[in-house]
Amino acid sequence: MNSTSTLIIPKALIDTTVLCGAILTDGVNRNLLKVARLGVYQPIISNVCLLEFVRNASKGWW
Repeated sequence: MNSTSTLIIPKALIDTTVLCGAILTDGVNRNLLKVARLGVYQPIISNVCLLEFVRNASKGWW
């Protein structure tokens, strides 16, 4: 690569299911977020998703 090349990091939309699942269990959803933290992809979380997450958290997940 030359100095004008840029690295393109893929983006992925993260939904409420992934966020709630990552909190509840140490499984695939949590691993998805860990991989994002390493910079493999850029997680995208919408305001609607965050509001739904807060609503679910305030009601309890189970």
